[in-house]
Amino acid sequence: MARTRFLACWATAGVVAALVAAGCGRTGLPDLFSGGGACDASLGQDASGGDASPRDGGACQPATCAALGASCGAALDGCGGALDCGTCPPPATCGGGGPNRCGGGSCTPRTCAQLGASCGQVSDGCSKLLDCGSCQPPATCGGGGTPYRCGCVATTCAVRGAECGSVTDGCGGILSCGGCPANQVCGGGAPNRCGPASCSPKTCPDLGAACGVVPDGCAGTLDCGPCTSPNTCGGLGVPNQCGCTATTCPALGASCGALPDGCGRTLDCGTCTPPASCGGGGVPFRCDCAVTSCAARGADCGAIPDGCGGTLSCGACTLPATCGGGGTPNRCGCPVTTCAAVGATCGTILDGCNGTLECGVCPPGQLCGGGGPNGCGTNLCTPKTCAQLGSECGTISDGCSRVLDCGSCQAHETCAGGQCQGEN
Repeated sequence: MARTRFLACWATAGVVAALVAAGCGRTGLPDLFSGGGACDASLGQDASGGDASPRDGGACQPATCAALGASCGAALDGCGGALDCGTCPPPATCGGGGPNRCGGGSCTPRTCAQLGASCGQVSDGCSKLLDCGSCQPPATCGGGGTPYRCGCVATTCAVRGAECGSVTDGCGGILSCGGCPANQVCGGGAPNRCGPASCSPKTCPDLGAACGVVPDGCAGTLDCGPCTSPNTCGGLGVPNQCGCTATTCPALGASCGALPDGCGRTLDCGTCTPPASCGGGGVPFRCDCAVTSCAARGADCGAIPDGCGGTLSCGACTLPATCGGGGTPNRCGCPVTTCAAVGATCGTILDGCNGTLECGVCPPGQLCGGGGPNGCGTNLCTPKTCAQLGSECGTISDGCSRVLDCGSCQAHETCAGGQCQGEN
């Protein structure tokens, strides 16, 4: 029987794996690597976090990473243990090709809350296993029929072997199991069994019960009272005893920061390794960092840090501009000259950045260019042409007082040093 159920559950797992690969694994249902669904007892640690060995005593055969189709990360082995399926070669990431598979895509790990899991171990959908905690008795993980949710199935008088009086139903309720025939007493034959003998009910201290409802050993039940918060009855896994089971960082999906443990104390979920910071990627209590952008940094050229240990390439500049040439790092620009800097006292000059500067006029009796290019003097200056200067594109000084426009190049060419360059 165990063999049949094991194979049936592996078939179910194959369907789940196919749904995950098709994008259906994001519905909140436990996937192949969570050991979930109706096959908790066969595919891995069950939804209660307990041993998933077959119930008929047969040996549980742990799965392998290869059998699960897992190439990286942590996965359940189907017998209550975990498998380490390795790491991915850069730049691939675990989960980038699907749960526990290497690939170039992105994968956002999910939390127990996002998966709708309140107990047991499940996959985070990428590369890790989440511990979603345990249940408070009488509830068990999956006990109500829903995997990874706490619940329980109420028993009956017949199952409890009770033919009279009141008994607990195993889920916090009370069952009324009827009365006894005349001349018989409930509890006279055994607890909740009819018989001729008398029966003395037990007390909570007699039964060692500190809380909750328990049978009194005859025909009724005892209410042994509540617990003081944050303790709950059975909170440490011991029925009818007060206690509190603290949650864990993995159960909360937290990898950093401080969070309440649910029992009046604080959990230290650790720190992050820079450049990651706690919540830096937008998910509270998860280590990550937010990659910046060229636009956000006001950069239009060169390389800048991306804020997460990498670099961003923000492009190149168009000549005559250079990256940082205007004095601002990672911004295209060029240092604009001045008339004084080039010794120009008149006429128009190039500013070095595809613009022009007006440097004034000469006093009466002097000509611009008469004292050299853009200099005042009495000598005659004959302006040159683009052809005489050997320039076929762009702008250039005429050698006297003006700037010549020598035209532009064809669409597939660029102007460099007054010459058109590019494909012919």
